[in-house]
Amino acid sequence: MAENTRYRTHKGTVFVELKLRQISQLFDSRDPSPFLDRDLDDDAIDYIVSASLEHSRNVPIELIIHLPDQAALTIDPEIAIEAIHNHFVYNAELIRKKLRRAMRTAQFSFVAGLIVLFTCLSLAKAYAAQQYPYAEIIREGLHILGWVAMWRPIDIFLYSWWPQVEMRKLFLRLAEVPVDFKFTEKPLSQ
Repeated sequence: MAENTRYRTHKGTVFVELKLRQISQLFDSRDPSPFLDRDLDDDAIDYIVSASLEHSRNVPIELIIHLPDQAALTIDPEIAIEAIHNHFVYNAELIRKKLRRAMRTAQFSFVAGLIVLFTCLSLAKAYAAQQYPYAEIIREGLHILGWVAMWRPIDIFLYSWWPQVEMRKLFLRLAEVPVDFKFTEKPLSQ
């Protein structure tokens, strides 16, 4: 497999780099929360997450934020780093809550689906003895309806939760990623 040369690496660590004019660009300007609780900018999140997804979980990642000069860092660097980490911890917690809600929904759906399935199979068996022209169509329709009622809980239990668990793991990983600030002498263009 070819090495990903899209990102700068050093001693096995991949550097995900953001070039900003002001540190405030990292944060969502619509969020009135203080910096520690403020959401990150959607484009910044997409870039960080996408870059992280391109690499194996075993590859160390470091986030580098390039700013034109020290004046562009309008908040304490430790507060900015904590805000970045808090954002990913918060999103990991949201995913955990969504997974719990989805599993509760799946449990309810599973019970409801089983009731519908057994009802449909019982009715289909009752129609098996009938000899009128549409009895077979009704019987097959009841079989299909019963199994379709089981589709959603089976989908949740077997497939839907895996991507959410993987995303939560990624967010927890990003909640601990080292963050460094680099300053350039000349202003950065957009």
